[in-house]
Amino acid sequence: MTATMKKILLIISIILSLAACQNDGRIGSLFGTWGLASMTVNGAPAEDVDPELTTWSFQNNIVRIVLDGPHHAWTDRTGTWSRTSRDGKNYLELDFTPGEDGIAPGSGPYKAPEWLGFPENRVVPLEFVKDSSREMILTWTDDDGKVYVYTLKKTW
Repeated sequence: MTATMKKILLIISIILSLAACQNDGRIGSLFGTWGLASMTVNGAPAEDVDPELTTWSFQNNIVRIVLDGPHHAWTDRTGTWSRTSRDGKNYLELDFTPGEDGIAPGSGPYKAPEWLGFPENRVVPLEFVKDSSREMILTWTDDDGKVYVYTLKKTW
């Protein structure tokens, strides 16, 4: 095999491996892991929540939110997400209602992360306040009128 052919095969291999990294989930700037930098409820820091212990990861249409608890006891929740637009606003809708054989919808690993104030068995429409490749600011108002603001910073 010639040196030129080896170089071509190497370049093709690199391109194919890079394309495979997103699991064919061309989701743009959301892809990767985001650390929760801050969380407020009605303008005040959220009580009993250490934002630095929560990460959000996006791949394809899956969201995984993890809380690193004491002694590395992880709380791991999985749902789906989608981007929507209505009334001139852009939303990140998180759906924690899936289930599977032996696991009721919205329970176990599919339960909404309650430490973030998310309700059970609902789609949570988070409005984008800021949407960049390094920082996201999301807000939503719950049924009781509490306004939640989440600031996320890209970790990788």
